[in-house]
Amino acid sequence: MARISDSRRLSLLLRAAAAGRPVEITYDCGKDGLTETRVIEIHDAYASIDGAWLLTAYCRLREEKRTFRLDRIVAHRSRRLAWRGPVPRVTPMFSSFGTPTSTAHRPRPRTYTAGGLLISIREGIQRGARLDLLRQAADADLPVEITHATPDGQETRTMALREMREPKRGNNWTVVGVCSDGEELTVRLHDITDARTVDRPAAAA
Repeated sequence: MARISDSRRLSLLLRAAAAGRPVEITYDCGKDGLTETRVIEIHDAYASIDGAWLLTAYCRLREEKRTFRLDRIVAHRSRRLAWRGPVPRVTPMFSSFGTPTSTAHRPRPRTYTAGGLLISIREGIQRGARLDLLRQAADADLPVEITHATPDGQETRTMALREMREPKRGNNWTVVGVCSDGEELTVRLHDITDARTVDRPAAAA
């Protein structure tokens, strides 16, 4: 049987998760073709900075949350089993399951919309592109103009990049720089809505 595309598999996995169903996967361990069969309960899906799709899921074998690469899942099937692990939290990219009732041991499913999922996918791709631009600007010592969210709305600043702090978990990088007015600015990548390199000089450190 031909292997299905990653986009089709992602759609099927999210559909199973939204229905509150665990999924049995055959997973490529990346060791000389070695595969393992796991039963997982999917909590979230997101794109990494290198474009690979990752699934955060409760692994019944390890009895803890693990991260699985979509492109290493070679087969899967939805299982009609009771939800065993923790309740998934609400995320921008994934449907929430809500809180289990006192008479049930599995969450009640709530439907996610295809439009909301597509918007989240698009935002993930855009964040990855902005991260690449900021890295290249930092390597070339070029000033950048960024637009980022603030408590009062949005503002645009020109800055010389000084540091790109890699996150310990997840993909929310932190950008540190000196603005053209001499003020040091620290901003999260998720708060940056636009970024571009500029020709005019930024403030020196």
